[in-house]
Amino acid sequence: MLPIVIAPTARACHLAMRFQAGFSQSALWTKHPPNEAAGSAVQINQYDDLRTLVEKVWAERSPLIFVLATGAVVRVIAPLLKDKNTDPPVIVVDETGRYVQCLCGGHGGGGHRLTRQVAALLGVEPIMTTASESQNLIPVDILGEPYGWRRGFGDWLGVARSLTNYETVAVVQTCGWEFWREDLPDWNSLIALAPVDFELGPDEPNPAEALLWISDSLPPPLGDRPLPIACWHPRTLWIGVGCERGASVELLAQSIETVLDKAGLAKEAIAGLASLDLKKDEAGLLELGQRWDMPIQFYDAETLGAIAVPNPSSVVEKAVGTPAVAEAACQVAASAGGELKSQTLLIEKST
Repeated sequence: MLPIVIAPTARACHLAMRFQAGFSQSALWTKHPPNEAAGSAVQINQYDDLRTLVEKVWAERSPLIFVLATGAVVRVIAPLLKDKNTDPPVIVVDETGRYVQCLCGGHGGGGHRLTRQVAALLGVEPIMTTASESQNLIPVDILGEPYGWRRGFGDWLGVARSLTNYETVAVVQTCGWEFWREDLPDWNSLIALAPVDFELGPDEPNPAEALLWISDSLPPPLGDRPLPIACWHPRTLWIGVGCERGASVELLAQSIETVLDKAGLAKEAIAGLASLDLKKDEAGLLELGQRWDMPIQFYDAETLGAIAVPNPSSVVEKAVGTPAVAEAACQVAASAGGELKSQTLLIEKST
């Protein structure tokens, strides 16, 4: 999403024109256009009232870059701040162009990345005051985004607080890229553990003050031992779907969720759905893919029929030309994925 640049004065607008070239087609608003604005290739919009403008663009959730004093920006946006997960990132640049500060929305909103971009365009040092940035700690709440992981449940603030306080934070990672470890400082409070380390007896203490869980499975129940947990789920699981014609999206969703829950696997770890090409027009299946925001792969009967499965069916083969749909389709889909596991059938078909 393109940022919106707000530079009230002519001097601020002149500075904004310098770095706005790095964000082609982004909007630049000012109250007092400089003299050179008329011949500029940058499109400059003029506003009458700052509060009215900010209230209007705030709802668009576009990143906001102010060339204005920090105190003035705080007073303007304060009534609009609701939730760090939905508020747009706000960047502040002083009129001399010496300081570029991320005011809010640093992690989830992409404010830190935008701050670095603006600072690089102006040739100055970015200012970011979050603990993860200033102490070079991992940003727990966005850790998996570069790798396409999905967030599960978690006490994100609790785990981040433990990292900031240098308390021992256990990392259990059973799948997914491990490149994030390369950015860790030489000294940190993370310890690598295995899932079995949290299979504790009733009187055994937790091996850490917090837990970062990176897996396609769900973390084990900790019972009466409270512990901040944050879960990231690499998308490693392909779900094979075979169904009768006209199966509802509710039935398909409930069936998949029930099977995953029994197996201790996370729904967020689903990479996609797979089925027979005869199901390309299956309304319930197509709606499920849209509802869960995931791809659906379809394969012909010849491709599926070549896959060895534990539960082939002569009845299914007579009907659609392959002895297996769900068990075969998920294996074919998994074998084609880059980071995905080899085509291991974790769960046999269920009816």
